[in-house]
Formats: sequence, C-alpha cells, structure tokens
Amino acid sequence: MPKFLVRKLIRDKFADLDHWQGIRVLSKSEFTHELKRKLVEEAEEVMAAATLEEVLEELADAQDIIEALAKNLGFSKTDISEAQANKQQKRGGFERRVFAEIIDLKDEDRLVAHCRSQPHKYQEI
Repeated sequence: MPKFLVRKLIRDKFADLDHWQGIRVLSKSEFTHELKRKLVEEAEEVMAAATLEEVLEELADAQDIIEALAKNLGFSKTDISEAQANKQQKRGGFERRVFAEIIDLKDEDRLVAHCRSQPHKYQEI
C-alpha cells in the first residue's frame, strides 16, 4: 500500500478519515505557522487553477485559511475590514489594474533599503 509524507495542515473532516498516521493537535504558534504555509499553498493553487470554477474553489480555500488565521491571532472580520479600508484609503485598491516593471529611485529614498533587503523579490538592475 503506497504511503506519502504530507506534513501539512488538513481540514477537520478530512482528518476523520482512517488513512492518516501521525495526526496531532498543534500548539497556537505551530498552528499560526502552518496556517501561513497553507495560505501560500492555496495562493499557488489559485495561480495553477485553469478554470473559473477552480479559481473560485481555491479562493474559497484561501478565504477559509485567512479567516482561521485571523481568528487564531485574535483578529475579527471587522479588524480586517478596517485595516483593508485604511490601506485602500492610503494607497488605493487594484481597480485600475496598474502593473509596474521597474521603479527608479533616488539614492536617499527610503524604499532603496527596503528593496535591497529583499533581493529575491526586488532584483536591482
């Protein structure tokens, strides 16, 4: 019988199936870490989704993870909505679908240090 090492957070009802080994309940900090990993996994699945139906399913999964993470950290839906509104008020949303290729900064700009601290994300050219 084939066995696979999965090492990941699984949904409650999925955990009730009898084919799992090594199931345990995570501590709060472990749960937080695994929810963050699961959110990245779900984001990758959104990217890989080929149909609108698949995208919808993966977005629903991502939303479940976001809500579980928020609850685990003590944030309410109102807290998230307020943070979202504040961010949109300060920086706007994504309605205009603007995409940037390059940012050209002056040496003294505070964003230079930010970009250089994340070379995997912002390649200096």
